[in-house]
Amino acid sequence: MIANSFKFIKSILLLLCYVLFVSCSSTPNQQNYFNYQEPQIRVLLVHASNKKGGASLSVGGSYNVLDATRRIIAQGKSIEGAKVACSNQGIQVGNHLFKTSTILVQAQNDHKIKINKIEYLGIIEFSGTKPGKLSTLNLVPMETYLSGVIGSEMPLSWPDSALQAQAITARTYALYEYGESRKRKRPFDVYDTVASQVYKGEKSASPRSRKIIDDTRGLTMLYNNMVFKAFFHSTCGGHTASSSPVFDYHNFACLYGRSCPYCQGTKYYSWECKLDLSDLQQFLIDMKLPGPFLSIGPYNQDQAGRLQNLKVLHGTNQTTIVKASRFRTLITAKGKNIRSTKFTMSPIPNGILIRGNGWGHGVGMCQVGASKMSQKGFSCQDIIQFYYPGVILYRMWK
Repeated sequence: MIANSFKFIKSILLLLCYVLFVSCSSTPNQQNYFNYQEPQIRVLLVHASNKKGGASLSVGGSYNVLDATRRIIAQGKSIEGAKVACSNQGIQVGNHLFKTSTILVQAQNDHKIKINKIEYLGIIEFSGTKPGKLSTLNLVPMETYLSGVIGSEMPLSWPDSALQAQAITARTYALYEYGESRKRKRPFDVYDTVASQVYKGEKSASPRSRKIIDDTRGLTMLYNNMVFKAFFHSTCGGHTASSSPVFDYHNFACLYGRSCPYCQGTKYYSWECKLDLSDLQQFLIDMKLPGPFLSIGPYNQDQAGRLQNLKVLHGTNQTTIVKASRFRTLITAKGKNIRSTKFTMSPIPNGILIRGNGWGHGVGMCQVGASKMSQKGFSCQDIIQFYYPGVILYRMWK
């Protein structure tokens, strides 16, 4: 009797797990979701924050101005190209001074708000972090935010299943950052740049991006029952990277590096970059290391051939170990594209030749690989399971 009862309970638990598991073909009206409320995400608009001259604000219709407690403190019918700046006295919008450190601009009747010529839905928050330092946030529902992300992060001409995988990955990443920012009491959740994921508001949203988001509404990856930081990148160059050595993030099995045949032969699968001695001397200056430059070479690498550290010889035969990612960042900032840390180095007259594979940090989903998988007939769920093995998809809200 006890054994039969145990079998019955086990069957019920298995059935519940099956019901909660969601495939990418599920429709939003199925009862296979956690009944959470869709969150509002806070996006730092880097292009309009801490810039000399402040930001430009336009609203094409009626709007409210609110203080930090969401109390209406002003209203208007429209505004065009008003300069927004902060000072010791408060927030200046055009000729009007609001004697408070934070204001929110809320358009009525679904009008869009334009910040520096880019249109946004939702609410725009201006805060004076210190005199002359203006912070500009877009407060927007998660799904609306994602409509502006996927068109910025992946060409909308790519197949549906690749775009669906991108939407789920971006949602998982954003939801993780949403939770972390509140836990750490950060004033915003994500940047609008590659520091998080690229977001261009309504500029990159379209009927196609909204359909992809609607088709995957609420779908989020969980690993060990947790939302995780779902990294992604352009092109892995034949092998993705593990998260731990690249980002010092959890060594989750779903973020282990793995062989990927799908991006082979694509535009950035392989590349070259030539650096002359002046580039390398400038690198020493940027690193605040004494010259002259003598030599540089690999120090250690991961199982996929991605360099982790470089050995630099300089000055009076001094040796310095430098992170390969730091080298890549500093050289690329000067206009020479080192697209990944998966590269080799060879001496050439008056410089070095770098031959590499892939574009980006290499962790998580290879976007070009996802596109090629989609073209071969793989589903969204196939793509997710290939790049994030062991995850389960849940619909977090309706």
